[in-house]
Amino acid sequence: MNLSDALTDTAVLRTAALAALGDGWREMLNGESFNHAVYAQALITVLRQYLPSGTVAIRGISPVTGLLCEQLADLPYRVAIDPLDNSTNRRQYCGVPLQRGRTADAVLNALVANKANATEAGVLGIDNPDVELAYALLLNQHRRDLAERLNQRLAATAPVVLFVAKNAYYNQLRMSVSLRRQGFYTLAVTFNPDLRDHKAGYFDEILSTDLLSFLLWLKGASGAVIHTQGWLFRYHIPVLIDAFLPSSCRQFVELMDLNSFFFAPDDLPQLLPYMRQTWGDGVDAMQKVQLACETYLVNHVDGVVYQGSSRIVDLFDGARRRMRWLQFLCYPLPEFCVTANAERPIPEQPRLVFAGGVPPINSKHPAELFGDAQLVDTVETIISQGLVLDVYNNPLKIAEEDYANVYTAHLTLAEQYPNYRFLKGELPERIAQIISTYDLGLIVYDYSDELLVGPEHFKTLIPAKLFMYLEAGLPVLVSRRAEATAEFVEQHRCGVAISSAQLHDLPNFLQGLDWRELREGVLAAREYLCMDKQIQRLIAFYQLCGQQRKALLADSVC
Repeated sequence: MNLSDALTDTAVLRTAALAALGDGWREMLNGESFNHAVYAQALITVLRQYLPSGTVAIRGISPVTGLLCEQLADLPYRVAIDPLDNSTNRRQYCGVPLQRGRTADAVLNALVANKANATEAGVLGIDNPDVELAYALLLNQHRRDLAERLNQRLAATAPVVLFVAKNAYYNQLRMSVSLRRQGFYTLAVTFNPDLRDHKAGYFDEILSTDLLSFLLWLKGASGAVIHTQGWLFRYHIPVLIDAFLPSSCRQFVELMDLNSFFFAPDDLPQLLPYMRQTWGDGVDAMQKVQLACETYLVNHVDGVVYQGSSRIVDLFDGARRRMRWLQFLCYPLPEFCVTANAERPIPEQPRLVFAGGVPPINSKHPAELFGDAQLVDTVETIISQGLVLDVYNNPLKIAEEDYANVYTAHLTLAEQYPNYRFLKGELPERIAQIISTYDLGLIVYDYSDELLVGPEHFKTLIPAKLFMYLEAGLPVLVSRRAEATAEFVEQHRCGVAISSAQLHDLPNFLQGLDWRELREGVLAAREYLCMDKQIQRLIAFYQLCGQQRKALLADSVC
């Protein structure tokens, strides 16, 4: 299906945006515009027409699978999931049993890209004419409902912020909660239905859609404030949004990990073989587009929000228009903060904790790109010195049942060292309470010589986990190579930076810490950096950039 044909060239409002994307912009839009929720609904609609009851097998695990499980739960079917080539160890997915090679009265294809056996009797997929027709009809209804809901909300009296992202990370959740306290209505527009529960409770409303449906609404919208989020190989999404953004609307792009920093241009020939392992053979062309998108965004969108040091502004030559840039970090949210006591006993043997996402350790995640974040060398360096360390992995990364498949190195270390555990983490509202019993939160990496990640990535990044540690009341231990983070914790006296040599002599280094002073610094920092205090800067930024847009439009009319 050539989905992007629904948008004609005459709908384009900013040709410079499409120029950044190049001739393949429609292909990129197609890639982001399949509506998983509508497809699941179409499959169920056709299934009920042809099979009122019986056995159903869902083929494959994808964002569609969970949606199908939800909709089938109250219907008269006996359901199982065939995971196909997914090597999961799970016995259930969304409460439905996994059974390889399951035969059934009807098969629902949850893998949209997998067209194998599409004409097989009893298999319903996107290539089935009835499913395709149902998808088209339901998609039209979805777009009418989406437009009605968004227009109603924008017409209401409360100011609205639309947080738009494929995957919204923890900083948007914190922003939203604080904005709501200031009288804003926050609405999450998500292109990934798997993350609805992750966002539940943090926004006034969550709408799951696809990029094309959102753009079809947007081109006729008025007065929308859109806060989008970039990430590695996802910067084309806010550029596509900007191409169809009406003059009365504003877009604020949040820069997360940047392609231009993570993959240093001078090192690209050396990087490409490893990048292909993760992102496929077309990654060199994708990288060029992402760099063009970054350049477009920092020069054309209404405002740029960045998660790092001010060096980012200078590297993008943003000093000339610095008022369009705002450093806004993942500041502590009062709801997540744990009561902490600076007077608690000084630990004889400090207990260390790392909480955050650990990339899988497999051929798709080569050590040359992910070795530092995979933590294996770092963990062994620490625990071999006799220190107690627990790692809480991001619960959204990998199912705990599958840890044996992708985290073998960590589980092996946990067997060898009784002072180490590799555990499934929790979402933000619970993780701070869990880790608050430790003594130090780690942003420490034992960087290897084989790591090829660009130096600017480490020099500029200030990660969300720093503020999670503050919420837990923990001082932070930071690798000095992470320059921006090291400078930040030392400036706010909420942690200490260490060199590689000190990491390899960590027990002696820790003996010299003033624990009471560090803990007092943590409490002072999280009070000063509290999201509810910082949010006024974001609100003022929205307003300032809006005024600048109006002034530019007035000048162009004159």
